[in-house]
Amino acid sequence: EMIVVSGQFMLDSESKTQEAIRKMIQAKTEVPPQAEPDEHPAPKMTKQPENREHDHGEVRNFNLTPEKTARYADEVYTCPMDEHSHILQVGPGECPECGMYLVSITETGRQVYTCPMEEHHHVLSNKPGDCPECGMKLVPLKPKSEDK
Repeated sequence: EMIVVSGQFMLDSESKTQEAIRKMIQAKTEVPPQAEPDEHPAPKMTKQPENREHDHGEVRNFNLTPEKTARYADEVYTCPMDEHSHILQVGPGECPECGMYLVSITETGRQVYTCPMEEHHHVLSNKPGDCPECGMKLVPLKPKSEDK
């Protein structure tokens, strides 16, 4: 005859799991108490740049889309505020510092630089310099209209 000897454990662990799930659902549906509203609420930040290191008083570029590459300047977007010209990404989005919509770099009249090696076109800079991956001099990306 077969006798079940470990069923107790299964029942016990399942009941604890069900209880934990109920608590998570309850916590998610409860509304947190509202704090006193501020007269001047702080602006909402969507993302915080992680690599805003300072080099001799200058902010390094911050590419929000390091997994994407750009072949043309038209594909690169930046914050319209001059103070946030180091914010760059492939495609539209929002500036993580001020929340403004990013615009095409060509609309700002600014130049964007990238590595001449095709596989390093995820390296974006608003200033000339060296590629951090291979050391080659960065070159300006041209708008698609100039590629003829």
